[in-house]
Amino acid sequence: MNNHIENWRTYFYTGSCRHLFNLQFLKILFLLLFFTIVIYFMFFVNSINIIFLCIFIGIIYDFLKNRKKIEKIMYKSKEIRHKAITGKNEGAIQDDLHKNLEQLQNTNINTRISGIHALESLAQDSPQLYWQIMEMIANYVKQNSPIPKTKDNKENLRITKDIQVALNFLGKKSSNENENNRINLINCDSCSRNFVSTDFSTTKLTAGSFWRANLSHTNLVGAQLEGTNFSNTDFRGADLSNVQFEGADLSTALLQDANLSNALLENVNFIGAQLEGTNLTNALIEGADLICAKLIGAKLIGANLSGADLTSANLKAAQLWGANLIYSDLSGANLVASQLEEANLSGANLSNTQLQDANLINAKLEGIYLIDADLSNAQLQYANLSNAQLQGANFSNADLSNVNVNNAQFGHNLGISESIKCDLIKRGAIFT
Repeated sequence: MNNHIENWRTYFYTGSCRHLFNLQFLKILFLLLFFTIVIYFMFFVNSINIIFLCIFIGIIYDFLKNRKKIEKIMYKSKEIRHKAITGKNEGAIQDDLHKNLEQLQNTNINTRISGIHALESLAQDSPQLYWQIMEMIANYVKQNSPIPKTKDNKENLRITKDIQVALNFLGKKSSNENENNRINLINCDSCSRNFVSTDFSTTKLTAGSFWRANLSHTNLVGAQLEGTNFSNTDFRGADLSNVQFEGADLSTALLQDANLSNALLENVNFIGAQLEGTNLTNALIEGADLICAKLIGAKLIGANLSGADLTSANLKAAQLWGANLIYSDLSGANLVASQLEEANLSGANLSNTQLQDANLINAKLEGIYLIDADLSNAQLQYANLSNAQLQGANFSNADLSNVNVNNAQFGHNLGISESIKCDLIKRGAIFT
């Protein structure tokens, strides 16, 4: 008898009432029904109504007495239904996944492209499979566009449309994506491709090839790009902050107005690169090759350029406040109107450099080579020129007040009158 009653309760509360929102709603409904029936019985009193009232009160009493047990029953019922639905969906999702993967093996390129689009839709609809699908597509790209063993005939190096579609898919980011995951495209060849406005943030493209690719306005924040070939690549307006570019080839690359703040650029090849207006704030550019690079108006505040080769580079109006240029080579460079306040150029080579109207206030210039440099109209107040080599430098209208010239080597300098010469000698300068 008790088992029958228990089964009746289970059926009633999980069957008849399973579409109700929750138990709270059920309680409110019971109360409303109770008061409605009580009011009704107040006006229509007879034996049948009294019997129905007693039955209804019994149901309410049973419900209140066993509400916790009922809650557990309803929860288990909901859980069973959810597992059944989920299990069915999972099976269908896995079938779709295998079917789409089979399309990638098809010899017809249009079928492969359809498979990639289908996998993209599946990744969006099934967040639990998102990263698994991303890795599958990345492997597909690597297998079908490896870097050729020889670099001959670069003009003929072109990846197929399906690879471009796959890479564009990899460049799209999901809000459900784990920030610690990275797309791995090591040894992938993507030369001469167009990826305008693509999102490759946190992507791993180590030792890949993007020669002549169009990556303008792309998002590559925090990407790992060590040793990758980006020669002649278009990065204009791209966000490359915190990117890891160590040892990469960026020769003749277009980087105008790109954001490279906090980027790791050690030993990068920037020969002939165009970096006009580029943001390199706090970037690590130690040992980089910037010969003939164009850095007009570039922002290099706090950047570390120690040991970098900036021979004949154009740094006109560049912002180098507090930059580290120790032992860097800036010979023949254009630093006209550049901001070098509090920069450290100790031991650097600035022979034949143009420094007209440059701001070198409080700069550290110990042991610097400024032979035949043009410092006309430069501001050198409080700079440290001790042990500097200044022969043949032009100081016309330069401000040398409070400059430390102890053991600095002068000789055949324009703009230094006899009175200034005497003052400099008193401060420890040596004229030859």
